Amino acid sequence: MRGRCEGGATISWLMDALLWSSRFVTGLELVDEQHHRLVDLINTFGELCANHATVAREQLEAVVAELAAYAATHFADEERLMAEQRLDPRFLTMHQRLHGQFLRDVQQMRAAGFIDTPETARSLLKFLLHWLAFHILGSDMQAARQIERVQRGESPASAFAAEVHEVTGPAELLMGALDDLMRVIAVRNAELVEANRTLEARVVERTAALQSANEQLTHTLDALKATQSQLVDSAKLASIGQLASGVAHELNNPLGFVSANLATLEESCNGLIEFVKAVDAAVPAAVATKLQETRERLDLDELAADLPLLLHESKAGLARVAKIIGDLKEFSRVDAPGVDVDLKSSVEVTLNVSAAQRQGAKVVTELQPTGRVHCDATLVNQSILALITNAALAVNERGSGAITVRTGVDGAGGFVEVEDSGVGMTAEVLGRATEPFFTTRPPGQGVGLGLTTVHNCARAHEGRFELSSTRGEGTVARLWLPLACAAVVTGSLRNEFYTRRYG
Repeated sequence: MRGRCEGGATISWLMDALLWSSRFVTGLELVDEQHHRLVDLINTFGELCANHATVAREQLEAVVAELAAYAATHFADEERLMAEQRLDPRFLTMHQRLHGQFLRDVQQMRAAGFIDTPETARSLLKFLLHWLAFHILGSDMQAARQIERVQRGESPASAFAAEVHEVTGPAELLMGALDDLMRVIAVRNAELVEANRTLEARVVERTAALQSANEQLTHTLDALKATQSQLVDSAKLASIGQLASGVAHELNNPLGFVSANLATLEESCNGLIEFVKAVDAAVPAAVATKLQETRERLDLDELAADLPLLLHESKAGLARVAKIIGDLKEFSRVDAPGVDVDLKSSVEVTLNVSAAQRQGAKVVTELQPTGRVHCDATLVNQSILALITNAALAVNERGSGAITVRTGVDGAGGFVEVEDSGVGMTAEVLGRATEPFFTTRPPGQGVGLGLTTVHNCARAHEGRFELSSTRGEGTVARLWLPLACAAVVTGSLRNEFYTRRYG
């Protein structure tokens, strides 16, 4: 429909428009002026609805908000005018009820999102068009006629009675139908608002349920990953332990005969030196001169002085190799996973085989006996190695510092404590430090299982793993294990433990 409103502005859209004409004039100047403004606002809303796909929601919302605010002002002015003209209170009460119902209906349609879709926006437009048209032609015209009667000298009650008497027949039926329609629309609006509220509640409920299910799936996935990692880690530990034990066993044989041969060589060298000295004492002077030339050419005197020292250093080196092999075998302990160990000895063994992991960091030891802790020695040694390695990385990242390793007895258990003066951890990192696969190291420099291993070792032995750290100051990590563990996880039981804990 095309129409023209005051001012010559062309209005063109697919929906109906309310065209202002003389039939809407009540003769009350302020009321007519405000009616005209309401018509313009409704037509502006209609034009926006016609271009709903390209119009921002904020524009539609702004026009509806302005229309509702202006209508409230108009209604207040109308009611004030009727009160000043002393119209019958019954008529004023009816007018107030209609005004209030209109404002509530508009508010409910806004809350229900009527402007969100072209179809519902059109419904809102139709409601505005019909309500305003029938309201002007109906109750507002009635008000104007009653004001005219009162101004001519009739009583308000008489003017009201005459108006009621004249509005009969088709007009009365039309106004009654309109009133019924308004009530139906109000009920539908209320139902829509309630349905929308219920739907939103259901959406929130379902969203919460989906989020909970997603969190459970994520937790399950993380647990499966942790289980897989722990199983792989357990298999690697067993393989490495078997390899270390095999290498130690194979090295023991050549080490044994090299040591035996070196002892024989030392005895023979001592005999040769003694023989040379005897020859020197027994040969004639002429022969001694010739022997002296040979002695000087071969540096026999220097050789005789250096040979005992060389033999001593070689024996010391072999002893050190034997100690490393023994520590390596002790560290792997694949032959007896469930044993009684002193954590002090475990720390000493681990320090002997972890020089590469410490990367040159200074280590201070304060080791006291811990008593015999019944444990899975492989897991305990691996945990101690992880604590020392982490401490060394933190110290080297800072550039300097020291690592202090302590052992001792605390109550009914023994402990290993590793303190470093490295970079430390933030509260966020500290909270996730034992989480599987969590690491702050660059890619390729860590998989995030070191402290997880220590944490799991403590749980496996019914012990405790305590970790405290301050960024920029350092970290203190303590592994406490009971002297008598009721359920030590050893050997083939490791996989069962991991499955029980993480499966």
